[in-house]
Amino acid sequence: MTRNDANEDRTPDYQWELADPTGRTVGRYAGPWTKFWGGDLPEHCEVWLRLGRTKRGRLCCTGVQVGATDGADEYEVTARNLRDIRLGNLLRFIREGMGGVSGTKLDEPSPLAGFTWGELIGLSAQDLRATRGRKGLAPDELRRTAETYREVVAEGSKQPLAETATRLNRHPSTVWRRLQNAWQRPELEHLKPKEETE
Repeated sequence: MTRNDANEDRTPDYQWELADPTGRTVGRYAGPWTKFWGGDLPEHCEVWLRLGRTKRGRLCCTGVQVGATDGADEYEVTARNLRDIRLGNLLRFIREGMGGVSGTKLDEPSPLAGFTWGELIGLSAQDLRATRGRKGLAPDELRRTAETYREVVAEGSKQPLAETATRLNRHPSTVWRRLQNAWQRPELEHLKPKEETE
C-alpha cells in the first residue's frame, strides 16, 4: 500500500491544534478552523480544516486551507500536493478520536473536564443548513437552448443537435440534456419541434 491509501488499516498519527474559539476568518468563511500536520501529509505542509455535521450527523469537511508550516519556506501548491492530502484519512482520524478509539492522543482527556481532545475537535463541527447538489438550470437558459434548436431544425440542418451545440458553444450531450429538460417543462413544451412531438 502507498502512504496515500485512504483504506489502510492504521490511521496516520497527525498532529493538531485546536480551533481558535473566536473563529479564524478566511475570506467569507468564518468559523472554527483546526490545524493538522504530520501523519501522511506532505512534509512541511499544514492543513486547516473547518468541520461540519450533516443533518444525519455525519462529520464532513466544509473548508480546507493548505500551506507551509510556520517557519518553513513558502512553496507552490500543485495538483500533486493536493492529491497527497487525504481528507478521508483526516476525517477518519477525527471520527475515531471523537469516539475514543483512535489509539492516539485524541483519546486522552483534555484540560476541560469530561472531554477528550477528539471530542473537543468534534465540537467545532457546525450543523450544515444546506446540502450539496447540482444547481438546476435557469429557465432562461433552457428556453434559449430550445429556441436555438428549433431555429436550427427550421433551417433544415441535417445535424441539428451538433449545429445547436456549435452555436451555443456547448457539447452536444449537454445540449441534448438541456433539451430533454426543457421539453418536460409545461411552459417550454411549445418549443419542441414538430418532428420531435410526433
